[in-house]
Amino acid sequence: MRFKIPARQPRGFTGTAKYLAGHTKGQSPDRVEWCIAHNMMTTDPEAAAAIMGATAARSVRCQQPVYHFVITFDPKDRAAGKIGPDKMQSIAGQVLERMGLKDYQGLIYAHRDTKHPHMHFLVNRVH
Repeated sequence: MRFKIPARQPRGFTGTAKYLAGHTKGQSPDRVEWCIAHNMMTTDPEAAAAIMGATAARSVRCQQPVYHFVITFDPKDRAAGKIGPDKMQSIAGQVLERMGLKDYQGLIYAHRDTKHPHMHFLVNRVH
């Protein structure tokens, strides 16, 4: 398992959520294996982004509320049956807890568009 924080963090929730969901030009929703909402009631990318944006707007201190990071797994683990949706979702919960983000809003997308199983986390840094 590898943890990666992209060098360039997104500026907004809407574009990033739509991109991760495959709802932008050049992308396909077929790349999404599953999506879960964390501390929100919707996985709709536009609705979730609006909720996260409204929450972030309540803070005058946080200038960059959008936090994006990726967890990747070895393709051999999936082939061996060690990594499936249930295991990935369990790991996602553990990652959020260990990072101190379990009470924050977020969307977690599992993508199948590469040989490496991976999850994207889109988290609101404003509680």
